[in-house]
Amino acid sequence: LYNAICVFYNRSLSIKTDYRKTVPNHQLFDLQVYNERNRHMTFINSVTGQVDASELGLTLIHEHMRVRSESVHAQFPHLYDEKQEIAKAVEQVNRAKKLGVKTICDPTVMEQGRDIRFIERIARETDTQIIAATGIYTYNYIPTHFQTRSIDYMADLFVRDIEVGIQNTSIKAGFLKCATD
Repeated sequence: LYNAICVFYNRSLSIKTDYRKTVPNHQLFDLQVYNERNRHMTFINSVTGQVDASELGLTLIHEHMRVRSESVHAQFPHLYDEKQEIAKAVEQVNRAKKLGVKTICDPTVMEQGRDIRFIERIARETDTQIIAATGIYTYNYIPTHFQTRSIDYMADLFVRDIEVGIQNTSIKAGFLKCATD
C-alpha cells in the first residue's frame, strides 16, 4: 500500500477507500485533507522549482543521480571523487535526454547518501527536470534516532521536506518514497 502513496503532489491521486484503513493516521496520508489543500494544484516540485504537470514529458520514475553510504562517506571521504561522480551523472542524464527524456524522478533518500545540492547541480548542468524524493529506503535502514520515536515524528519530517525544503534548503521534495515491512 505504501507504494500507492508514492505519488506526485498533484490531483491525480486516487486510492480505493477500503485501503485507507491501513494508512498511518497522519495528515500526510489523509486523502480528504490532501484533496482540499491540493484540488487546484497542477504542479510538481522539482529541484529547480515547480513544474506544471503537463510539462513532465517522457519521465524516468526511478533513477538515482548517485547512491553512496552516508557513514562510509563521512568516515572515509577519500574513497569518493565528487568531480567524477558529477561527470558520470551529467553524462548519464545527457544520454537519457538524447533519447527524449524530459523528467527524472530521483528516489535517493535518507541512508542512501542523499545530497540535494548534488542533485540540483546535475539538473542545472543538464537542463533536466529532476524530482527529488523524501522518505526512507527500507525499514532495515531506519536510524536509531527514529526507532525510539513515533511514526508521526518521522512523517512530520517528510512533510517538512515537501513543504519547507530538503536539508535546510528551499528545494522541495516532489514525491514520497516509502518502504514496507
